[in-house]
Amino acid sequence: MYAGSTHEVVGAAIKLFAKQCDVATSEYVAAADVKQYQVCVITGGKVDVAPAAITAGTIVCIAASEAKAGQTVPVYTSGEFNHEALVWYSTLTDFTARRNSVVSSQTINVHNLPL
Repeated sequence: MYAGSTHEVVGAAIKLFAKQCDVATSEYVAAADVKQYQVCVITGGKVDVAPAAITAGTIVCIAASEAKAGQTVPVYTSGEFNHEALVWYSTLTDFTARRNSVVSSQTINVHNLPL
Protein backbone atom coordinates (compact mmCIF):
# COMPACT_ATOMS: atom_id res chain seq x y z
CA MET A 1 0.00 0.00 0.00
CA TYR A 2 1.10 3.50 -0.71
CA ALA A 3 1.27 6.14 2.02
CA GLY A 4 -2.10 7.84 2.36
CA SER A 5 -3.95 5.19 0.40
CA THR A 6 -6.84 3.26 1.81
CA HIS A 7 -7.89 -0.33 1.45
CA GLU A 8 -11.55 -1.22 1.46
CA VAL A 9 -12.67 -4.76 2.19
CA VAL A 10 -15.85 -5.77 0.45
CA GLY A 11 -18.00 -8.85 0.90
CA ALA A 12 -17.79 -11.89 -1.29
CA ALA A 13 -19.07 -11.36 -4.81
CA ILE A 14 -22.47 -12.85 -5.48
CA LYS A 15 -23.04 -14.70 -8.73
CA LEU A 16 -25.59 -12.78 -10.84
CA PHE A 17 -26.15 -15.36 -13.56
CA ALA A 18 -27.48 -18.78 -12.62
CA LYS A 19 -26.09 -20.54 -15.66
CA GLN A 20 -24.36 -19.84 -18.93
CA CYS A 21 -26.75 -18.17 -21.33
CA ASP A 22 -27.18 -15.48 -23.92
CA VAL A 23 -28.13 -12.11 -22.45
CA ALA A 24 -29.59 -9.06 -24.10
CA THR A 25 -29.27 -5.50 -22.86
CA SER A 26 -30.89 -2.20 -23.67
CA GLU A 27 -31.19 1.29 -22.19
CA TYR A 28 -34.31 3.09 -20.97
CA VAL A 29 -35.10 6.16 -18.90
CA ALA A 30 -35.92 5.31 -15.28
CA ALA A 31 -39.46 6.29 -14.23
CA ALA A 32 -38.41 5.97 -10.56
CA ASP A 33 -35.18 5.45 -8.63
CA VAL A 34 -33.90 1.91 -9.27
CA LYS A 35 -31.16 -0.08 -7.57
CA GLN A 36 -28.53 -2.19 -9.27
CA TYR A 37 -29.93 -5.66 -10.07
CA GLN A 38 -33.47 -4.60 -9.19
CA VAL A 39 -36.28 -6.51 -10.88
CA CYS A 40 -38.10 -3.95 -13.01
CA VAL A 41 -40.76 -3.68 -15.69
CA ILE A 42 -40.79 -1.67 -18.90
CA THR A 43 -43.95 0.39 -19.24
CA GLY A 44 -44.58 3.32 -21.53
CA GLY A 45 -41.00 3.10 -22.80
CA LYS A 46 -39.57 3.59 -19.29
CA VAL A 47 -38.14 1.33 -16.61
CA ASP A 48 -40.07 1.16 -13.34
CA VAL A 49 -39.72 -0.89 -10.16
CA ALA A 50 -41.57 -4.19 -10.53
CA PRO A 51 -44.73 -4.59 -8.45
CA ALA A 52 -45.33 -7.71 -6.34
CA ALA A 53 -47.65 -9.11 -9.02
CA ILE A 54 -46.44 -8.80 -12.59
CA THR A 55 -49.25 -9.27 -15.07
CA ALA A 56 -49.03 -11.41 -18.18
CA GLY A 57 -47.58 -9.58 -21.15
CA THR A 58 -45.51 -7.21 -18.99
CA ILE A 59 -41.90 -6.86 -20.09
CA VAL A 60 -39.60 -7.75 -17.18
CA CYS A 61 -35.99 -6.57 -16.99
CA ILE A 62 -33.11 -6.35 -14.50
CA ALA A 63 -31.41 -2.99 -13.87
CA ALA A 64 -27.69 -3.38 -14.62
CA SER A 65 -26.82 -0.33 -12.52
CA GLU A 66 -28.58 2.06 -10.20
CA ALA A 67 -30.20 5.22 -11.53
CA LYS A 68 -32.29 8.11 -10.32
CA ALA A 69 -35.66 8.89 -11.87
CA GLY A 70 -35.14 10.58 -15.24
CA GLN A 71 -31.68 9.08 -15.80
CA THR A 72 -30.88 6.50 -18.46
CA VAL A 73 -30.36 3.03 -17.02
CA PRO A 74 -28.94 -0.05 -18.78
CA VAL A 75 -31.05 -3.16 -18.27
CA TYR A 76 -30.84 -6.87 -18.95
CA THR A 77 -33.84 -7.86 -21.05
CA SER A 78 -33.05 -11.57 -21.11
CA GLY A 79 -31.00 -14.02 -19.10
CA GLU A 80 -30.93 -16.75 -16.46
CA PHE A 81 -30.46 -15.07 -13.06
CA ASN A 82 -29.62 -16.16 -9.51
CA HIS A 83 -32.68 -14.99 -7.56
CA GLU A 84 -30.54 -14.24 -4.47
CA ALA A 85 -28.49 -11.65 -6.39
CA LEU A 86 -31.54 -9.63 -7.42
CA VAL A 87 -33.36 -6.83 -5.59
CA TRP A 88 -37.02 -7.82 -5.28
CA TYR A 89 -40.28 -6.19 -4.22
CA SER A 90 -40.21 -6.35 -0.41
CA THR A 91 -43.03 -8.91 -0.03
CA LEU A 92 -41.35 -11.46 -2.30
CA THR A 93 -39.21 -13.24 0.27
CA ASP A 94 -38.83 -16.80 -0.99
CA PHE A 95 -37.72 -18.43 -4.22
CA THR A 96 -41.15 -19.71 -5.25
CA ALA A 97 -42.79 -16.31 -4.88
CA ARG A 98 -39.93 -14.67 -6.79
CA ARG A 99 -39.99 -17.21 -9.62
CA ASN A 100 -43.78 -16.98 -9.87
CA SER A 101 -43.66 -13.17 -10.03
CA VAL A 102 -41.69 -13.27 -13.29
CA VAL A 103 -43.30 -16.38 -14.77
CA SER A 104 -45.13 -14.22 -17.34
CA SER A 105 -41.78 -13.10 -18.74
CA GLN A 106 -40.58 -15.04 -21.75
CA THR A 107 -37.00 -13.82 -21.47
CA ILE A 108 -36.10 -13.42 -17.77
CA ASN A 109 -35.78 -16.60 -15.71
CA VAL A 110 -34.68 -17.04 -12.10
CA HIS A 111 -33.09 -20.09 -10.49
CA ASN A 112 -31.64 -21.45 -7.30
CA LEU A 113 -27.93 -22.07 -7.64
CA PRO A 114 -26.79 -25.67 -7.19
CA LEU A 115 -25.12 -26.36 -3.85
